[in-house]
Amino acid sequence: MTSAQANMASGAWYSCLDPELEALRLTALEAVFAHNHLPPSERRTLSAPLKALFAATGEN
Repeated sequence: MTSAQANMASGAWYSCLDPELEALRLTALEAVFAHNHLPPSERRTLSAPLKALFAATGEN
């Protein structure tokens, strides 16, 4: 967890322009982009990059 993430979780002030948060946003954008460009037949489950963004996922 980055210091900005720790501040967010605790309710303390943080800068949304933090480079570590920007890197996390870019990772999320790339994962969503990759998932959205899968063929329809492969979109029934979360793609690996998208699944990696979540702590846990269920079957459905």
